[in-house]
Amino acid sequence: MDNSIDNLNSTLRNIYNSLNNKVNENNDIGILTGTSGIALFYFKYSEYINSSESFDKGIELIEKNIDLINHGYSMPTYCTGLAGYGWLMNFLKEQQYIDVDNSDLFDKTDELLYEKMIADIKDNNYDFLHGSIGYALHFLQQFENSISIDKKNKYKEYILEFLYYLKHYSVKFSNGIKWKSYTNQQKEDFEYNISLSHGISSIINFLSRLYPYSCFKNETKDMLQNAVSFVVSYKGKDKKSISLFPNKINSKGDVSWNSRLAWCYGDLGVALSLWNYSKVMNDVTLQKEVIDIVKFSAKRRSRESTLVFDSTICHGAFGNAQIFNHFYNETKIPEFLETANFWINDGMSRVVNSKDYAGFRKWESPNKWTGDLSLLEGISGIGLSILSHITRDNSWDKSLMISL
Repeated sequence: MDNSIDNLNSTLRNIYNSLNNKVNENNDIGILTGTSGIALFYFKYSEYINSSESFDKGIELIEKNIDLINHGYSMPTYCTGLAGYGWLMNFLKEQQYIDVDNSDLFDKTDELLYEKMIADIKDNNYDFLHGSIGYALHFLQQFENSISIDKKNKYKEYILEFLYYLKHYSVKFSNGIKWKSYTNQQKEDFEYNISLSHGISSIINFLSRLYPYSCFKNETKDMLQNAVSFVVSYKGKDKKSISLFPNKINSKGDVSWNSRLAWCYGDLGVALSLWNYSKVMNDVTLQKEVIDIVKFSAKRRSRESTLVFDSTICHGAFGNAQIFNHFYNETKIPEFLETANFWINDGMSRVVNSKDYAGFRKWESPNKWTGDLSLLEGISGIGLSILSHITRDNSWDKSLMISL
């Protein structure tokens, strides 16, 4: 299937209609797997087609989420719950879709999110999607957007406490620092996870967002440099591997190679984090190295070398398209745009003959394909990636820590 504008526009309409038909299936409010991701698509689509109807549907979801919170909704995480809803509200304010003081909006929930952030980081749960980094990202936005000096100072102190514990629980070694991820709740074993979704790349990516602020610079600089040293030290050690970076290193020092080509795990997520670091640090040498990593990734296209099975943002074709479009916007290297086109085509070729979920399915196992509405694994994210490909507006992918 081609990626002509007419065909992409038709797919966007199908996604919009499918969301309208099924949006009540989702009663979580987070940005990546809840209705905030659906609302984000509605707002971006309304801008693209100049539609008040789509805009109003986004507002309806915001109001529904406020009602859920007022009736005791308490799922805290960035992926699924309150912290992710906070990201959406701050993003909409930054983009001038709405005009509200979000620091007042979250007065009732920020104490809960602060307590969860500190409890998780003390428990070695720094996970971006489900742990402390997701909460810290919410508080960074609150810090950036708060009008009140007192509230801005409160969020600054929250982040500084997070940084204190992040440093405290880091593990020093000869080539830098790293952080343990426990593999089960009993903490019987651990690993060093490299990924952007759950691992050390997300720490690098988040700290790179803090570094430009003078009040965080001293607390982030050494951690950033040493974490980058750790990740880079594992580049390209297995010449038989399909990837340059491993997924993880276990407690015995064994390395899990052959990472998929995806946002969640693998070279692209690592490249994004190293790129964002190189930009804030003005490290031209590392920027060149990252471009080589992305060029290597651009050559991986077969199912065997990419391990891509579906169209989703998380670990599928449209996530890859989004990342290559991002790197094209950053570098203007034609190869990256051509690769983004390849992944858009690949994603479009996976549509099945069904009106449900606009014909898209996510892969869960060799014998199970399911429909999904969300940004991370469903049609909202696919729609947003298509919109980015058409308009060159990648602003929304800050939700995934792609753009700075």
